[in-house]
Amino acid sequence: MSAELKDALTALYRLRNRDGQLLYVGITSSPGSRMSAHRREKPWWPEVDPARTTYQWLPNRPAAERAEVAAIAQEAPRYNLADNPAERAAMSARAREVSLARMASCGGEMPAEWAAIADAIEAVKDPVERARLAGQQLAEVPVTQRALRAVRGAAVREMQADGLSNAEIGRQLGVHRNRVPQLLT
Repeated sequence: MSAELKDALTALYRLRNRDGQLLYVGITSSPGSRMSAHRREKPWWPEVDPARTTYQWLPNRPAAERAEVAAIAQEAPRYNLADNPAERAAMSARAREVSLARMASCGGEMPAEWAAIADAIEAVKDPVERARLAGQQLAEVPVTQRALRAVRGAAVREMQADGLSNAEIGRQLGVHRNRVPQLLT
């Protein structure tokens, strides 16, 4: 961000509907352009009552950014997602449902141990600690994958040594015979 933009007078704005319900909180140094962009891009724009839009001018963009985060967290506008704790929790729950559904659609199921780890991490209140713990688990994934690939490769070699063809190994493992050589690595 340029120093000029960083030091520019910046507005914290609140968009409300006809009943006064807070729909959205944002910041801008150019209200006209920003409202035009919302009008073009946001499906919820027809709910906005322009007469109820308010602007609070702050001395610079960093001050406006801090005020925006605080306003979203305290006032929970309907359409802000990034800094709205209730919406973040709902998004997290939806993301978990989607992940589980994807695994199920692929014939997989999350092992109980993994589900327990994910549940324990999701229960951590501090987002920094939650992200750190999730990162630690993700860092272990490649190591675990390498170890499991080695175990799988050894088992496939054992089947080959027992005289099974790639077609038979593929049938037993539920993969195409042409994929069997890839399982050795």
